[in-house]
Amino acid sequence: MNENGSNKPTIDNFFDNFDYSLNESLAKSIELLKTDDEDIKINALRYYSMSLYNIFSLDNIINNLTYIINNSIPNYKDYYYLGLCYFDKRDYANAIENFLKGLSLNERDCALSYNLSLSYYYNLEFDKAEEYSYKVIAIDGSILSTYQLLYYMYNNNFVEPERTLKIEQLLNIIDENINKTGNEDLLFLAANYNFNAGNFSKALEYLNRLIVLDNTNIDYFLLRAKTYFQLQNYVSSQQDIDFILDKDINNLDAHCLNVRIAYTANNITEQTLKSVDVVIENSDKIADYCNFLVFKIKAGILADKNELQESIECYTKALLFAEEQNDIAELYLKRADAYLKLDNLDLAENDILHALDINESDVNLLQKLLMIYAKQNRVDDAAKIIEKIKSIKEKQDQ
Repeated sequence: MNENGSNKPTIDNFFDNFDYSLNESLAKSIELLKTDDEDIKINALRYYSMSLYNIFSLDNIINNLTYIINNSIPNYKDYYYLGLCYFDKRDYANAIENFLKGLSLNERDCALSYNLSLSYYYNLEFDKAEEYSYKVIAIDGSILSTYQLLYYMYNNNFVEPERTLKIEQLLNIIDENINKTGNEDLLFLAANYNFNAGNFSKALEYLNRLIVLDNTNIDYFLLRAKTYFQLQNYVSSQQDIDFILDKDINNLDAHCLNVRIAYTANNITEQTLKSVDVVIENSDKIADYCNFLVFKIKAGILADKNELQESIECYTKALLFAEEQNDIAELYLKRADAYLKLDNLDLAENDILHALDINESDVNLLQKLLMIYAKQNRVDDAAKIIEKIKSIKEKQDQ
């Protein structure tokens, strides 16, 4: 019996008590549709439509909900689900219309406001998307998807300087709601967004608070390690990486950062080399810069062991991932050195010329090229290089 003393199903019965499987839901609603009671039929049709929604019979749902709205006192959830159907059909104008009608019946419903803001976003009405997103935040400041929509919209649809101003405004609002709620998920979101915005000290503040709340969460430690790295606090960054690898030896992000710390601090250890090998084994899953570093480090280690052919192979792979011109020139030079040790003068010359294409005034490169020409008895080519070196040095002395 419901609160009105009746045994009739209420709207809440149909929308809030989904204790059935899909098949049971459909069967129950179809059975109720056979009744002569018009109120039960309307509610059964709602139930039937929501069951259909889960199997994406969108046109049937739209027809059913339209019938309900036209033949009964509409419930805000009727407009909500009708709006969702139009949204799934990418008919954003009709989705907006129905979400607005739903809000006219329940203006504090966050699901309606959020989906309305999302529809406005896809309809390229960014001001409206922003307006209704902030309405959601005003009602419930802990809904992460609202902040995520705003952050994505500002990053991808606004230009400087407005983009930065909007993101700073959003970060301030997130900070206010963190202070009100202490929500852990919101803290982590704020840490990530501040990290991405280059506000590393602020990100560190949030991460330290998070780790006090949960000192076992690897994601918190990993982002803090990255933050310490950006702040050039390599000791603290390394401590967090050691903690992560102790808990999860297969964490590829931690291995990558372990390599970056060692490379930047010029402190290659046995632990670094273990991380190098792990990253190389998983090269297809790793970002280009980390691949560049590990193959460069591995090539250097192999060259020091006089395993020259293997080092050449690693330098070649490092070149595939290098992006900075100076890095590319350095790799060509190091690979040329390995070729020279193997007395492969032609390939060494080829690499030196590639490096000179990047930095034609590098005297060290020119001297190596001169040595190759001397070994090959190429007198005229050697003379040209000598003149070029002389000209560069004269300019440097001026």
